[in-house]
Amino acid sequence: GDEAARVKGMAGVGAVQGVAMVAGATVGGLLSSFGLLTPLLVVPILLLAGLALIVFRLRREPRHELIETPARVSPFDSRVWPFLLAGLGMFTALGFIQVITGFLVQDRLGLNAEATGLVTGGALLAAGLAMILAQAVIVPRSGWSPRTLLRIGAGIALVGFLLLIPDAGPVWLLTAILLIGLGLGIAVP
Repeated sequence: GDEAARVKGMAGVGAVQGVAMVAGATVGGLLSSFGLLTPLLVVPILLLAGLALIVFRLRREPRHELIETPARVSPFDSRVWPFLLAGLGMFTALGFIQVITGFLVQDRLGLNAEATGLVTGGALLAAGLAMILAQAVIVPRSGWSPRTLLRIGAGIALVGFLLLIPDAGPVWLLTAILLIGLGLGIAVP
């Protein structure tokens, strides 16, 4: 398809990832109220249930068009590698924020382990909702090119990461995490 269709398709995939992030943050935060090891015990069960669902219920879509000789594109092609590098950075940033949020919440807000789990779940829920908003509403309606999405989204995420530097309280921290989710949600498609 054309570039606009690809951007919308990637935004749809990203929105599903945002929904998974929201669900994971919510379930993880709730499970942590039963003890910090509870999410670690439940996650493998959820993964097995997902695997069973894929194996037994996922149906294959029939192919309607077969491209005889698909174009080969090298990852080193100048049209491709900048986006691959940017994608690596965006997904690294997303993983980074998912890992450090709990530490930031506990250290900066002085919470006990159970409260940290709930607040961290809430913060990641907010980031996931911002990603869903970006990918389900902003990206499809903006009509921006991939390069523009990347520039605007990366700029917003950068502001969010810069806001994480000072220890300025819970509102500042939540605002930073929201901006990171929004920015990455715009940039990733």
